[in-house]
Amino acid sequence: YYYDKLNDYSYGEYGSDYLKCFITEAHKRDIVVNAFTQTFRCYEEGAKVFNESHYQLQYDGSLSRGQIYYYDICNDYVQESLINWYKELVSLYDFDKVEYDIIRYPVSYLRNFNDIEEIPIETLINDPGYTEYSMQKFMTMYNLQGDLKTLIRQSKDVRLKWLEFKENELIKFITNATNEMKNIKPELIISAAVLNDYDSAKDRYLQDAKKWLNLGIIDMIEPMVYSDDYLFVIDKIDFYNDEFKEYDVRIGLSYGLTVNELMMQLEASSENGYILFHTRDYLNEKYFNLLKHSFHFD
Repeated sequence: YYYDKLNDYSYGEYGSDYLKCFITEAHKRDIVVNAFTQTFRCYEEGAKVFNESHYQLQYDGSLSRGQIYYYDICNDYVQESLINWYKELVSLYDFDKVEYDIIRYPVSYLRNFNDIEEIPIETLINDPGYTEYSMQKFMTMYNLQGDLKTLIRQSKDVRLKWLEFKENELIKFITNATNEMKNIKPELIISAAVLNDYDSAKDRYLQDAKKWLNLGIIDMIEPMVYSDDYLFVIDKIDFYNDEFKEYDVRIGLSYGLTVNELMMQLEASSENGYILFHTRDYLNEKYFNLLKHSFHFD
């Protein structure tokens, strides 16, 4: 997707190609340019368009969403199409870094039932991934017979295999997408914007950032520590400085704190660096002056 109005202007030697102009001029000034991508997000302007059968479904058959809708991660066509999209992105433009965001499933509470064999009431099940394609793929892969949804409710073993299947499909996608992009540009940095609670992200969203880093399928992570609570943010910074100290981690901060609190956060996270998400919200006078005079700003 390209914002067509950008083509209405001329960018000198770059013709009407705004993005090529932006990246080239940034590089002249030693500025790194990152392609921030929302990998599995759909149903929005600018989204990569697939057939509606490629949208993620909940156990009850509804569209999977929290604040957003998701593509069906386990669908081979979706995976292949997104990988081709990433290959095109880094082939056409000289990005220094590509970031995966929305690189997860919608929230699932299936692990709440790990200590029982059968879930007593079907309406208790909140779990994504139930497209016809993905259910059949799972049943074939694990040589199972019957109705998957019934098996999910009645069998702990099937539930554990289902979660394993979905996590492996996500890892397979990241591995292949990263490899394909690095085949085009070996020095490309691959990062991931991840949920700030590591244990919850791993269990509820199948987003195991530490495993991805260990596998080498991403180079760095940026935990999204979005909060107006200064002590909460400091606690998360301390967690990642301790538990992820051998990895490249940049704490992702968001707008909403006072200037002094923000400066203290920047100081606390300076060991590994930081990133400011929602930067448009910082472009008011008090925050802009803070950033302008911060020694971190380089």
